[in-house]
Amino acid sequence: MLRPFGLDFGLRPTMALLFDTAFVENYRKAECGGLAYFNLMDSEGNEEPFEFGFMMKNEKYADLFLDSLIAWQEKSGGDSNAIDMEFLEQKNGEYLLSFGPDLRLTIDRMLPAHLKEYVNPMAIQPFQSKAGMRISPSFRLFRDKYVKGRKVAVRYYIVDENYRVRKKSERYFVKTEFKFSKEGELTGDSLYNPLINRAIKKEKPPKKLMTDDDVKSERMKKLSYFFPLAHMRFFEENWLAEITKSVNTRYSSEQIFQAVCNILLLERLKKSNASNISTSSAGYDLCLLEHLIGTHESFDSYFPDITFFTKQSLEKQIRLDEKYFKTHSDK
Repeated sequence: MLRPFGLDFGLRPTMALLFDTAFVENYRKAECGGLAYFNLMDSEGNEEPFEFGFMMKNEKYADLFLDSLIAWQEKSGGDSNAIDMEFLEQKNGEYLLSFGPDLRLTIDRMLPAHLKEYVNPMAIQPFQSKAGMRISPSFRLFRDKYVKGRKVAVRYYIVDENYRVRKKSERYFVKTEFKFSKEGELTGDSLYNPLINRAIKKEKPPKKLMTDDDVKSERMKKLSYFFPLAHMRFFEENWLAEITKSVNTRYSSEQIFQAVCNILLLERLKKSNASNISTSSAGYDLCLLEHLIGTHESFDSYFPDITFFTKQSLEKQIRLDEKYFKTHSDK
């Protein structure tokens, strides 16, 4: 359903991205009892890590769990960083392994290229961990001998009740980097991992607010891009000048022009019978943005007669745009 809407081009609509969370449940059902490490001898007889993995009891869910991890890497062009893995040594003599999809790479591959500079992606990064393991000689050797860039195969091993390996997965993925941290000495991304950093408060992180100049710059950048002919007519040919002079002086020329563009957009959608767009439902701002990206203004675009625009219609539209700004700038 098409009806008058508010939209401020100075803000970027939020686009929610749904990460793969199935691995969390599959990992739990696979019943991981620990981690296994395997080494090779180098030319000088020194042990070097070449493989490690999850010791699991339920092969069906272990396989589904591994499916997720391999898929993250494949969908990111084989980038080993797509699977985030971090070992944390704790002060009580134990360590844990945290793992999950890398936030930056996952957003990069899920966010459509044509929307990247126009939206704010929003996603919750899922993590899982294997904790409660004593810092063993096998772990120490893996930690001390590992060199970033070294290829290490990661798979699962099916074990019995006594944790003896009975079978290993045929499939595996290769990791070339791991993170190693110590409790109380966290830096970088480790500070934002809730399984690594227990001190993270369960509340929204501080939002970086845009300044008035940021909003104005973003607004005019997008308006001039999506409505180039209207921009030229409004600012260079004084189109609608007599009408805009009557508009309340507290409104800036940028706000008035934005109102003109939003009115134009609605009327053009009506003319084109755009049945796939509803401005009466949540998320309409993202739908309108996608429409504008694929439908640039041209000399064939509809322009209503000058009498269509009035002081009342412009001020009503500006109020709708201001309401949109107040609602969405605080999110």
